Amino acid sequence: MAKSFHENELLELVEGTLDPARANAMRAKLASEPSLVHLVEGMTADREALRSTPEPVLPMDFVNEMGPRLARPMLMEPVHAMKPGHFRRQQRRLVRLRLWKRAAVAAGIVLVMGVSVVVLVKEMQRGGNGTEVAGTENSTDETTGLI
Repeated sequence: MAKSFHENELLELVEGTLDPARANAMRAKLASEPSLVHLVEGMTADREALRSTPEPVLPMDFVNEMGPRLARPMLMEPVHAMKPGHFRRQQRRLVRLRLWKRAAVAAGIVLVMGVSVVVLVKEMQRGGNGTEVAGTENSTDETTGLI
């Protein structure tokens, strides 16, 4: 018989958000199932008990205390061994190293391109394009007289 109850309706009944007419109808339907009545009453009591507990007050230095604990990698190092900001400094160092590596690769690419441009310009200034066959410069074809 428990399948005739929708869980959203039961949740609304427990939380007290169900309108009174539907709440009364739901309680009447629940009267046929004593185990569900007991379960809903227990959930309602638990909800009231949880809502009545006071909200805890956080200490003034809560953020300062939690920073090192959250920053410890894998909780392997004791808290007192790490200074505040240790993990942040370590990450910044890795980021800087990565940036330097990228700059070195870019400088290498620029250097190779610059050298290749200089070599090509010097080759063009010599007048050759590098595709000439030896012994064919200024030779004439004797049958036609063409160069």
